[in-house]
Amino acid sequence: MSQASIDARPTLNVIFILVTRPSIRQDGSVVNIPFRFHAGGSELESGRYLVRHHDENILRFTAIRSTGTFAEAMIIGSRTDSASGTLVFLENGNRYLLAKVLWPSAPVGHGVDTHNRTIQRDVLPEPLNMLIH
Repeated sequence: MSQASIDARPTLNVIFILVTRPSIRQDGSVVNIPFRFHAGGSELESGRYLVRHHDENILRFTAIRSTGTFAEAMIIGSRTDSASGTLVFLENGNRYLLAKVLWPSAPVGHGVDTHNRTIQRDVLPEPLNMLIH
């Protein structure tokens, strides 16, 4: 195989966003995702997302936008015994796919999304997460 054909092969990178323990909250955690990505059949813009449990196994990612636009995706998450969360993305070129979510379990009745729950944009904390590429 020539060097030119090796250099022309597409690359696949794995990117981790680690969500620190202090930012994991029962009523939802704010995560900053610095690139446009695909998740749950939707293409989502870069920015801040409120991540909260919809039920025991499904997480809801809701974009926090000052413009009033609405974007949301539902993702099946893997529960972890850790108090921190991890988002795993696959990157090929400028395309990103949310491939796996490891998220702390929500105690029954706490932190689970309900129809009466709303996002209060003024009281959301700044995200405490780290991007590893």
